[in-house]
Order: sequence, then C-alpha cells, then structure tokens
Amino acid sequence: MWLNGPQSLALLTAVEFTLFIYIVEEIIFSQPQINSLRRAKGFLEFTTSFTSFILTVLFFYGALVSPLWLKLMYAGFFILVSMVQYGYQRAMGRFAVAGDIEIGIISPPVMWRDSGALYFEPRVFLSILVFLLTLWVVHPLSSWAAGLGSLGVLVLSMILLNILQHKSSYGLNWGPVPIQALEALIEFGRLRLSKSDREQLVFRAELTPTNNLVLIVDESVRGDHLSINGYPRATSPWLEELAKQNGLFHNWGIAVPGATCSNVSNGLMIIGAPIKFGSLEIIYKHPTLFQYAKAMGYRTIYIDVQTPYLWNGIGKDDLKYIDVWIKSTEFGEDKIMLDFLAADRLREIVDGSTGNFIVVNKRGVHYLYENNYPPSAAVWIPTPASPADYEIHADQTANAFDNAILYNVNGFFTRLFPNAAELGSYTANTTYLYTSDHGETLYEDGSRVNHCTGTRHETRVPLIIFGKLPNPVDTTYRASHSNILPTLLDLMNAPAEAHAYPYNLSLLKAAAKDSKDRLFFNSDGTIINHDELEREAEKR
Repeated sequence: MWLNGPQSLALLTAVEFTLFIYIVEEIIFSQPQINSLRRAKGFLEFTTSFTSFILTVLFFYGALVSPLWLKLMYAGFFILVSMVQYGYQRAMGRFAVAGDIEIGIISPPVMWRDSGALYFEPRVFLSILVFLLTLWVVHPLSSWAAGLGSLGVLVLSMILLNILQHKSSYGLNWGPVPIQALEALIEFGRLRLSKSDREQLVFRAELTPTNNLVLIVDESVRGDHLSINGYPRATSPWLEELAKQNGLFHNWGIAVPGATCSNVSNGLMIIGAPIKFGSLEIIYKHPTLFQYAKAMGYRTIYIDVQTPYLWNGIGKDDLKYIDVWIKSTEFGEDKIMLDFLAADRLREIVDGSTGNFIVVNKRGVHYLYENNYPPSAAVWIPTPASPADYEIHADQTANAFDNAILYNVNGFFTRLFPNAAELGSYTANTTYLYTSDHGETLYEDGSRVNHCTGTRHETRVPLIIFGKLPNPVDTTYRASHSNILPTLLDLMNAPAEAHAYPYNLSLLKAAAKDSKDRLFFNSDGTIINHDELEREAEKR
C-alpha cells in the first residue's frame, strides 16, 4: 500500500534523480565513485557503496513527499552542502570531512574571503537547478510523517555506519552529495561529543629549571624553499649567517609534519603522537607539552600571533596548564608586523628570566602570500594579480611565496637574533626549536589548493634547533614532528618515568640508521607515506 499511486511516483523520481547525481559527479569530478570501487579491498567497502545509493534515494524520497515547510528545509540543506562539497571536490579532489568543518569554524573571515575563488564551483548549479525543478514539478501527496520519517531513518542509518567505520580500519564509501555531507556532520558531532578530559601527569620535578625552552611553529613554510636547505633563491640568508656559528645551529633539513592542516598538525605535535590509525582520536586526550613543562617546574607561556582564540589542539580545559596566554590582538593591527613584534616580546621574556617554556604560533606566510609583505619588499616578480591567478600561474605563486619567506621568516630571525656573531649569547640560557605546521603545494603537480591535501610538497617543513645541546646530534636522521615532544622532554631533563606514553626518538638520540619512512594524515583521515611519495616522484 505504501508504494501505491503518488508514493510510487515519488520513489521512482528519487531513484532517477539519484542516478542523475551519480552521473553528474562522475563526469564533472573524474569518476569519484568508480575510483572508490577500484580502491575497495574489503566487503564493507563494496557493501557501503550500494548502501550509500539506497540512502541517497531515501533522502530525495523524503524531500519529494514532504509538505512545503519541510521541502524548504530539504532544499536548503541540499543547496548549501552541494556548494560546499562540490567546491571541495573542485579544489581538493575529495568531499569535505569533519576536520574541514572544524577548520572552517576557527578560520577568520578573511581566510574565507581569500579562499572563495578557489572553492567556487559554478557547475554545482546544474544539480541544484534540476533538484528544484523536480520538487516543483513532482507533487505526490505530501506527508510530514513520511518526510520526517525518511530523514530519521537516514540519520540513524548514517550514525550506525559511522560507528561501524570506527570499529574497522576500512574507509567506507559514503557516496555522493548529500550523504557525504551528512557523514561529515555526524562525524563532527561525534568528535565533539567524544572529547574526553585531558589525561593527568602524576610526575612532578623537585628542582626549578634554570633554562628557557622555546618552540616556534611557523605557518605554511616549506622547508625546501629555504636557501639554508639548498633552495637556489636567497630566501633565508640570515639563517645561513646563523649556521656559521659552530655548535649552535642544528638543521635537520626537511622534516615531515603529522598532518597537512594546521589544527591537526599542531594538535598532534603538542602530544607527540606517532602517526598511526586512530591517532586523531587522542589530540584532546593525551598529555601536552604544556603539561610536561608544568610538571618539570617551568612557567608556561603560549604566544599565538594568529588568533585570539584557542585552537591547534588546545581547549579551554588546557588553560590551567598555561600560565600566560598572549593573543594576537595584543600585537596591534599591522598584520605584516605581528611576527616581528612577537619576536621582540619573546626576547624580552627570555632576556629577563629563566625557567620559561614558550610556544610561539607565528602568523607566518599563510595564503594569500602577497599579504605577508609590503609591495616594496617584493624581490621576485610578477606575483598573482588575484586569487584566481594562483592556480593558473604557478610561477607567480612561487614568487609571492618566496617574497613572503624572505620578508617574514628571514625577518623574524633577524629580529630575534640581530647579531649572528652573538648567537651564543642569545642562546646562553635558551634553546629554540623551529618548525612549521605544514608546507604548501604552490599549485605544483596539478594541485588546485594550497594545503590540507595529501601531496609531498605540503609535508616538507623545516626543523632547526638553535643553542648548545648536551651532546652531539646526527642531523642526517629523517625527522618528523613526532620527534619534537621527546626532544623537548630531554631538554627539560625529564626522566623516563615521567613519560606518559612511548614516544618516537628524541633528536638528541636519533641517528641516520634509525630513520624510517615518515607518515602523515591527509585531511580525510587517511595515512600517507611521505617518503614513498618522494621515491615515486624521483622515479618519474
């Protein structure tokens, strides 16, 4: 009886429109479903490909049989998620996931504005227009119970599938819009609800530290675009001057971050988690560097030059481990001066006291790159005239990026260590560790977005230690962000019993023979082998 008359028309129309959506996405976005089936390795992956089709039909059936007020809700949701998801497909070659929602929430409006041209996909209006015409033309008997019931069954099914995915190591196939969007929202909600209290550290040191430790995390700096690492353009001449101070400059060259999005990369860095399946679940659970520093008797200071709010894996409950939080708003309104003013503040702290553990989150060279230096500081020209030109003129993009590095990164260290010959004096009581959250694609190899994907270019970050170390180190070791926490623990003189978990090697102990392939998280949660990507590129 349920399928008699108008209801059967609604079901048939829902099936037809679902097929239309699949065909449109396969044509426009290089066969995402076909490629997903090709990559499938297990029964669950194949089964969910069929299940996602049924759920998509259920979504459109619910929209068709709903009364007007509910139809408008279905239509509004479809329009919104189509624009977002198709924009992500255009830019990144994948649909948006829960992590993208988190990043979107914490991103300032200026980043939304600057990224708009990259994510806009005009072909999205084809499916939106056909959907609206279908709702207008097809008029089965409306039923709020059927409309809400379809939505309820859909959401419940998605929740169960989400649970199933987290019980297995398979990447399930969520099908097309709008099911991909529902999955991202459900996963985002699950992550928010599942955030547990930060684990406590039992260990407490009896002695007060007499040194300072500083972790400087840059934004979007590619290690292979620093001349100190062999890049042909003189983008970091001051670092080269500092490198002449024997025994005080330790450069591991190109290191690999834990992820290619800032929030996840920095969150993994401060807990020191090795990259493995399930690591993302512990960003807000495992003890942080701030907790270890407090346990070892340090005064903890967090300088965030980017934002006045908490992010990067730090929640409001972590504030009890941070003695001083210096926000971006304390450095004024001149964006290109913020990092230089932060360098001045950092020098004031370490010159005037010891026993400080400081994390500096620099503003760095975030996209759009030409916004990070004054026009008079442009050395390499031309640069992109608009955001749309970034993808079209990759050479101009590299010019803007290199100008930003020369002005911002080189300028920051010139401000922090104004006399290279006196590096020993600047580091007499203070050791500095410098890295970046991730690199940038610079639109090489056909990339259509700057980061938060899975390319080798995004996972080339610098890693340098300034200061006298307690023992000789082997800088030919292939380092990653997961070596940073254990290195800082060694510099704190934290005993082995203070370690809450087994961590990767400290850079004070790692040698070239200990090197292993370095892994990182793509923003969709998959794990990628950076060194394998590099080997494949060398073969090509």
